[in-house]
Amino acid sequence: MSIIYDALKKVQNNTDSTKPTEKPAAAKPVGKKINPLLIYILVVCAGLFLGNYAYNYFTPGTRNLITAKKENQVIKYRVPEIKQIPPPAAITAEVPANIIPNAEPTFVLNGVFFEQGEGYALINNKIVRIGDEIEHAKVKEIRITGVELEFEGKTVKLLSPS
Repeated sequence: MSIIYDALKKVQNNTDSTKPTEKPAAAKPVGKKINPLLIYILVVCAGLFLGNYAYNYFTPGTRNLITAKKENQVIKYRVPEIKQIPPPAAITAEVPANIIPNAEPTFVLNGVFFEQGEGYALINNKIVRIGDEIEHAKVKEIRITGVELEFEGKTVKLLSPS
């Protein structure tokens, strides 16, 4: 048996000499290494948060926001700051003689329309019908071509816009 034992020893020595010598494994750190990209992202996020906080703190008027919802949208409106205006001092100046106190007001006929046999007119952006008053003038007649008003006993005719 010694011959077989010696032969096995030689074979084992030959196979061991052909293997490269391995270095013992270095001890690995217990904790995981932190990715530098993750640190960069965290620093950027912290900077954005602090910048937003500083902006909101130092800019006036951003605290006066009203939030409204419109069709699943959030809309923010700024509420203007209300400033107290002192009451005006008593006015003692006389009215100049060249100002006419009872000047005739200006009437603008914006449109005429009819509904169920009754006519309506849009005068100075107000809807009126026969018998209504607008700026101390009474509506006498509404036609498709125009409107007649009575103002201080006079008839004022307004033509429909083309």
